[in-house]
Amino acid sequence: MAFLSPNLPLRQKLTLVIVLTSAIALILACAALFLQEYMTFRQTLVRDLETTARMLGKTSIPAVEFQSEAEATEILSALEADSQIIAAAIYDSQGELFAEYSSEDSDYPFPWIPPAEGAHFEDGYVSVSTIIFDERTDEIVGTFFLTADFRRMRERMGFYAVVVGIALAGSLTVTFILSVYFQSLVLQPVRRLASAAETISRNKDYSVRVPGNSKDELGVLVNSFNRMLDEIQQQDAALRRAKNELEERVHERTLELESRTRDLERSNAELEQFAYVASHDLQEPLRMVSSYMQLLVRRYRDKLDQDAVEFIDYAVDGSARMQNLINDLLEYSRVGTRGREFTTVDCASVMREVLKNLRGAIDDCGAEVTFESLPEVVADARQLVQLFQNLIGNAIKFRREEAPRIHIAVTRNESEWVFRFEDNGIGIEEKFVDSVFDVFQRLHGYSEYPGTGIGLAICKKIVERHGGIMWVESTPGKGSVFFFTIPRSLTRSN
Repeated sequence: MAFLSPNLPLRQKLTLVIVLTSAIALILACAALFLQEYMTFRQTLVRDLETTARMLGKTSIPAVEFQSEAEATEILSALEADSQIIAAAIYDSQGELFAEYSSEDSDYPFPWIPPAEGAHFEDGYVSVSTIIFDERTDEIVGTFFLTADFRRMRERMGFYAVVVGIALAGSLTVTFILSVYFQSLVLQPVRRLASAAETISRNKDYSVRVPGNSKDELGVLVNSFNRMLDEIQQQDAALRRAKNELEERVHERTLELESRTRDLERSNAELEQFAYVASHDLQEPLRMVSSYMQLLVRRYRDKLDQDAVEFIDYAVDGSARMQNLINDLLEYSRVGTRGREFTTVDCASVMREVLKNLRGAIDDCGAEVTFESLPEVVADARQLVQLFQNLIGNAIKFRREEAPRIHIAVTRNESEWVFRFEDNGIGIEEKFVDSVFDVFQRLHGYSEYPGTGIGLAICKKIVERHGGIMWVESTPGKGSVFFFTIPRSLTRSN
């Protein structure tokens, strides 16, 4: 029901329900009694009128037979004693009006012919018509007609309605008072439950209990609620202990990881410094070996046989390759230690610089390099040039007989830029697509494709320094597609 709002307190809802139910029951009971009283009064009135009509009809038989209108009128005048009868008439055997009576305040119109025998109800009146029968002669002498109004019945029903209204109001008042009193007894456990639930929800205190020792449904509810709180309290205590233990373990592991991280950072820094120093210090001996070997060839070529000259060439070539390997190793170590601060970089400008650097190699093999619209990213500009140049240079180096075709495209998703370098080169076998980014990983002989095998490892390290990932998809004999990502949320600080 609309007036039973969900926001009303339970006590008010119960009071409304009880009072409304009682009111409906009392109204229906009073209506039934009122209707019964009305029907009883109406039946009694009709019965009284019929009795009066029969009695006066028998009394008026001589007056009708002897045509004594005065005597008949006198008989009818006896009806003045009954205030509810407002009109009466005697019709002779021919159906003509013989004598009539009307109360002082009545203007009731008499029917021209006698109505049919029985009771008739119309417009607040009740009429009774009975046959005047002479038992001595077994003949119908005439018809006696009576009419009464419902004034007494209306007065009685009005009084009865007042009494019923007073009784109804009194009953509802008593019902309201008793419902309020007894609800305080019934709803007390419910209020305790509500108060306890609110306290537990606000304070997270599961030690609260609801008092109660009754054996009814509310007592069962209170006991079940308390048992549930016991279980929750035990589980909460167990969770708190587990939380504390976990926090202690996490703290210990954090301290351990921090210590290991510091050790690892220190070790990495020492290794990078060692690689830099070692590669730098190795440069001079290699240059000395290469120089003296070349000097030996120039001075003593005429005195050496062909095998000796060939051996010296091998030594010089090995020194050059070792120097290249040391330079690449030095470059790999510098990716993480000698990187520049991140700035906003236009990838189109980077691409133009790379094409300018590789112009000779591109022209020599007739390579075709195309690229779509390239974005601005936050990156180390020098390393981005190195990344693009290594990927395009590899595509030119590992080509087939036909001219290399290299295409660069970029797509954008919610959090990063995805770069795509596609070529039509020799491709990579599926078993090498993961290891191709390892340091010193070579898939071909030095004589076939020169290099140190560090280029893609440097590319991957540059991408990882920028917070991205790198992978390759390839089909042998058809080409490769190198992918790498750069987050769009990078800041300008490294």
